[in-house]
Amino acid sequence: MKRSFLLLLIFSLAIFTFASCNDSEDSDDVMEMGTDDDQGDDENEESTKSYFSTTQGNRWVYDVSVDQMPATRDTLIVVAPVNQDGTQFTDLEASETSTGFMTGLLSNGLITEDNARLTYTGSITVPVDPTNPFTIDIPASVVYDESQIAGTVLSVNEQTITQDLNGFPITIDVTAETRQLGVVQNYTVGTMTFDSVIQSELAVSATISTVVVGIPVTVLVPQEVLVATNTYAEDIGLVDSTVSFQYEFIDLTPFGITFPFPPTASNVTTQQAVDIMVTN
Repeated sequence: MKRSFLLLLIFSLAIFTFASCNDSEDSDDVMEMGTDDDQGDDENEESTKSYFSTTQGNRWVYDVSVDQMPATRDTLIVVAPVNQDGTQFTDLEASETSTGFMTGLLSNGLITEDNARLTYTGSITVPVDPTNPFTIDIPASVVYDESQIAGTVLSVNEQTITQDLNGFPITIDVTAETRQLGVVQNYTVGTMTFDSVIQSELAVSATISTVVVGIPVTVLVPQEVLVATNTYAEDIGLVDSTVSFQYEFIDLTPFGITFPFPPTASNVTTQQAVDIMVTN
């Protein structure tokens, strides 16, 4: 049950939007995309750039590590184009043993890019209780947008999720926000250097409550529990991701209330491209 609850928390916190960035020590020459004064001109110009190559068969291989533990290997593949209501999306598939946060999100939805603006939409089934899984719809959310200046909020999504846990009705209120961070030149990941990358950020806040003998009880006070940072290379796709996850629950043991998960937890997951096979 501990694993089930953490899956519920992690996935419900982040499945609405997923873009992010990484302020890497290997990055140089950060360029913020315009200022408030010239932003209007930028928005009138269509970009011919792409930061996610969606040719069928494209493949990315990543090393994924949690808290600097030995890395596991993820693979992400472009499966096929999908047409929904006249809009062309791209479907991606992950290796069965994938553990990367971004690998999971990308492979559980559809993406579309237009004028260097990436949008994600989809849904995911969360098997908190294998006999009673539930599906969460992911609305169209902007992942990155080259036309926006650094600090621009791209998407804000709020959702309330309810689930029974060991006889307690759990309510999770989640707010996820994506922000543009800018474009970076000469960005290095491992042994690879990319001429130009785009970065954005996802920050997620949550509060969790339950009801005990008819009395509302806050289990998790409002707090930022997840920050995901991703980097996308021009004409390639996701090349670098760092996800920080942490929470601190209120201690209810004096009231005889215990839950089957740790009261506090934190970890950092890194996902870096080690092999890229793309065509445009």
